[in-house]
Amino acid sequence: MCNCNSEWAQRARNYLQQNRNNQDEKYLVINFLLTNNKCGRNNGVFLDDLINYLESKGYLFNRENFQHQVLIPLKYQNFLISLPYPGGIGGVFIPCNIDEVKKYYNQVLNRVYSELTNIQNLANFSNVANNLSDIVDLVQEEIKNL
Repeated sequence: MCNCNSEWAQRARNYLQQNRNNQDEKYLVINFLLTNNKCGRNNGVFLDDLINYLESKGYLFNRENFQHQVLIPLKYQNFLISLPYPGGIGGVFIPCNIDEVKKYYNQVLNRVYSELTNIQNLANFSNVANNLSDIVDLVQEEIKNL
């Protein structure tokens, strides 16, 4: 069971209690995360593991469908975090504290910043992409100021 008592873990437990008669794929994911202590950044689970788990329960998803039909709606309901570029730590997990949310936020912003830099480098080789380069510069400055 989830070892933390964060507001996110509490919300997830409440969700399970309120939806015990509607055990759909979202319910199963929340239950899997809580039951298998996938709480906290160090305990994340990879998307493929969740997809395989749902398949064992009769739900078939490819990665894209899983993200759009299950993961994103659960993110919007503030139950979990997913780090698509986890490095050594990440995956899908229920946060245990605000510091984990801040680290997630910074990691996502750094990833966006890195991709913007890549786009800017591509734009530098195109004589029609001056406006794109200016936009990338502006967005990068905004990210730095956060």
